Amino acid sequence: MQPSRFDIISCPSDVNVDVEIGSSGTRANWTEPYVIDGNVNLISQTHSPGQRFDAGTTTVTYLFMDGSNSIASCVFHIIGSSGEYVIEYVIFYKNNIISPAS
Repeated sequence: MQPSRFDIISCPSDVNVDVEIGSSGTRANWTEPYVIDGNVNLISQTHSPGQRFDAGTTTVTYLFMDGSNSIASCVFHIIGSSGEYVIEYVIFYKNNIISPAS
């Protein structure tokens, strides 16, 4: 594999999406990266705009190759946040303390 001799134009930044708890994921959209060179082809991509993503971080990778077998990559992340949080509580009731089990 040769080092890249071309530049990827418009590789997206990380994409943040809100994922509803209990859902089948949320669709994420981005502008796909591209190269301005007629001799370069997209040879691989791990995900496409419009796909559903669950909570957590997913790495998205695009690989491009030119006629000289030079390869360049565009890597970014889809970060799915569920907004899920834990509520900690202590209730005082008639001098007894009730708290969540540990």
